Amino acid sequence: ALPALAGCDLVELAAPARFQEDFEFTRPLASGGRLAVENSNGSIQVEVWDEDTAQIRGVKFASSKKLLDLIEIDVAGSGDFVRVRTVKPSGRFGSMGARYTIRVPHGAVLDPLITTNGTITVTGDVGGVRARTSNGRVKIAGVSGDVEIQTSNGSITCTEIEGDARLSTSNGAIRVDGLKGRLRAKTSNGSVKARIEPGPGPEPIEIRTSNGAISLTLQAPPAADVIVTTSNASITVRAPESLRARLRLRSTNGTVSTDFEVAGAGERSKRRLEGLVNGGGPLLELTTANGTVRLLKLGPETQAEEL
Repeated sequence: ALPALAGCDLVELAAPARFQEDFEFTRPLASGGRLAVENSNGSIQVEVWDEDTAQIRGVKFASSKKLLDLIEIDVAGSGDFVRVRTVKPSGRFGSMGARYTIRVPHGAVLDPLITTNGTITVTGDVGGVRARTSNGRVKIAGVSGDVEIQTSNGSITCTEIEGDARLSTSNGAIRVDGLKGRLRAKTSNGSVKARIEPGPGPEPIEIRTSNGAISLTLQAPPAADVIVTTSNASITVRAPESLRARLRLRSTNGTVSTDFEVAGAGERSKRRLEGLVNGGGPLLELTTANGTVRLLKLGPETQAEEL
């Protein structure tokens, strides 16, 4: 027979998290200062405000009053750095965690935001975001800095980002709209749609998925290579007429096509196309299996399309 204590833990594990307690902390945080949040089993929501402070509000929850009292919200630091941690008792079973709603000054850097089994949402002109969760979606909007996002079993949505973006998920879609910078996006079993204005520099734009379509709109000619890869789905890339590129379009069990004039002695068939666009430039490589590949000229009607 199981010991009595183990039996109690199993009951707590099965019980809903019906015990809750609100919390609130305020710490001085300079514009450009850094906020770090380490959470598990709960959401993190961050927005900006006009105060030189970080306001940390939320609710901790558990399946029993005993477990609830053992959860500690640890807030440390001030000025240039504030750290927030959810400290849970080790070796204890049961549903427990915390949900955060945080306000930070304009320009604050969020590095890192970490949780599990919860969403992460950031809205406003923070100076950059590095975030990681699992089994939850991530939504980032209006950031004036670089963004690095990792999740699983959840989607990623980024809008109006002035900086580079590195995005990784699995079993989830990726949506990027209004990025002014370089993009690296990777998922599986999910589609990718992106509208970007590529930034300068040698780092390539890379988009990779499987079992999902890819739609990429380049609002300016890229200064570095563009690599787009999927399988069992189509690829559509739109680019300005001024595009200069070394073209490599490939499909297995599908067709490739383009609106652009392609020069050079590269391979040309219904499944492969290689050559130079407008005299050549960075590599533009689009590859799929069991799907079509299209490279189209960007027109006014396409720029206005909603993702």
